[in-house]
Amino acid sequence: MATIWSLVANWLVPIPLGLFLLTSLPLPRNVRRGTLIFTQRVFDVPIMGSFKLLHVMLWLTAVAFLSSARQVHLFHEQKEGMTFTTPNAEISFLSKRWRAERNLWLSAFAFSAWAFLAAFYREAVRRLEADARLQELLERSEITATEPGRGDREASIGREVTSKAAARTPAGTASPNKSAAPSAPAEVATVGDAAGSGAGIQMQELKKEL
Repeated sequence: MATIWSLVANWLVPIPLGLFLLTSLPLPRNVRRGTLIFTQRVFDVPIMGSFKLLHVMLWLTAVAFLSSARQVHLFHEQKEGMTFTTPNAEISFLSKRWRAERNLWLSAFAFSAWAFLAAFYREAVRRLEADARLQELLERSEITATEPGRGDREASIGREVTSKAAARTPAGTASPNKSAAPSAPAEVATVGDAAGSGAGIQMQELKKEL
């Protein structure tokens, strides 16, 4: 029994605390990505079939918590109808109950540490992926804004659309529609800015997630 609780105290508690500390520190993005990959590899260590290390750790700590809770309950029931003949007997009983209560809190802390680490890890991965997508959209928008010759291409497209519209218009109705001709370049500009507006909407959504 002592070996089991030494395993809990020496391994099942320090491992989640260390991984939680690594994933929560304000480190650079590349370092945080490396720590998250390391945490994922620790979680995904195959143990038995589809059970991974995270599942086994949660199961072990849960079983330890239930076992220690049962022992504490039994000690409390024994004390109600129990009389001690000597002080040494009372000290022995109280020491056993104290160890059971200590194991109860130790197993509860170990289970909570693994559960909180799993939840924090999922959230950290989601935020890191959203940040990466936001940076990618920002880089795309900067490249699009500084792309050489984009204005000339849009102007040439606008002139081409205007010339095609003028060619389709009959000669007798050309003069009444002179005011409508400048609308073609505006439509082309609107189409040209559609991608930028879509990228802006995606960036706003990602900022809300972050």
